[in-house]
Amino acid sequence: YQLNYPRMRRRRVRLLRRWVLLLLGTLLLMSFMQVQFLLPLMQSSLMPLHETNLLRFTERLLRLSVPNVAHWLVLFYLVFHLWLNILGELLMFGDRMFYKEWWNAATLGDYWRLWNIPVHKWMLRTVFFPLMRRRVGKFPAMLLVFFLSAVMHELAVAVPLRMLRGWAFWGMIMQVPLVSLTDMLRKRLKSDTLGNMIFWASFCVLGQPMCLILYYHDYVLANMGVQGLAKAAAAGAGAAASAAVGSLAGQGACQVVAATAGAC
Repeated sequence: YQLNYPRMRRRRVRLLRRWVLLLLGTLLLMSFMQVQFLLPLMQSSLMPLHETNLLRFTERLLRLSVPNVAHWLVLFYLVFHLWLNILGELLMFGDRMFYKEWWNAATLGDYWRLWNIPVHKWMLRTVFFPLMRRRVGKFPAMLLVFFLSAVMHELAVAVPLRMLRGWAFWGMIMQVPLVSLTDMLRKRLKSDTLGNMIFWASFCVLGQPMCLILYYHDYVLANMGVQGLAKAAAAGAGAAASAAVGSLAGQGACQVVAATAGAC
């Protein structure tokens, strides 16, 4: 437990004003990306998923991965660079190490150590190290850390959408074998390239777009039924379907993307 933290002597008002303006502009950019790029692709993926049309669903998934990773990077910039620095400046908090160069991660373990420094340090201090002091093995301690993180990720989606499906939970749990796999490949191949490729593929192609489509499908199905699912998926939907899609965009898409990215 840490009692004292580095503090700043004063607030930098000009820098704070700049960050606030950038935050507002980034929010507008994210809203534009969601409505213009993410939602149409999510909408067109509903029926292929519902009808288990594997070929069409794979095509929709790959198409969604491109705008999804762009949205994810903008979300990362908004939360970890702008929002946390704004809070740090308002509270005159001196330690601004919120993230490191996670994009160069050679393994999934490196990514989770570099992506969210405050949460990573909190997990180490409150969960991992106490378990190690009680002579719990390293792997069981890591598994419990990922389990707690998986529960928090699932709650980040389940609470705003008012439904519990477990996609985010199992997505986080599946990180454990990927961490072991990328660590093994790094040791055997003596190279960081393959591990970095697995990291980007698992997050940007298979991970986040998959969770996004699954939650969107389940949300529409739970609130609108099969008939509403067909209407929302149809090209050139009427006013009622458009309103429903807009509601889903506001309540679902942003929260799901944030949760699968690990930002909230």
